[in-house]
Amino acid sequence: MENHRLNKYCLIGLGVIAIILLVLALVHDFMPEIRLLMDLTPSHRAELLTMIRSNGIRDLIFMLLLVGVMNAIPGLSNAVICVFVGLCYGPWIGLLVITGRGIFWAIVPSRPVIARQTLP
Repeated sequence: MENHRLNKYCLIGLGVIAIILLVLALVHDFMPEIRLLMDLTPSHRAELLTMIRSNGIRDLIFMLLLVGVMNAIPGLSNAVICVFVGLCYGPWIGLLVITGRGIFWAIVPSRPVIARQTLP
């Protein structure tokens, strides 16, 4: 039982490290938008929305992975990331990313890696 708990904490730790790396990659890709957001004027509003919606497939994959990893960690909310995905890619592609994470994580086994030992 102790080995199972250790595995669970190791996997959660790996998930947190993956979340940090994915967030850093997204912040790096969205740095021009963040800088424009810090100095927002009414004339920059349309430019900011155009810049946010012009991100490519790489950021889409990063967001898909981020939503999936955040769902894999118990008790971690991903609502802010899901709203951000909808803002960046529009409602339909955002919806596909958010529901696509269920398809993505369906290939990951839902059973624990180490089988529970049964008592004789």
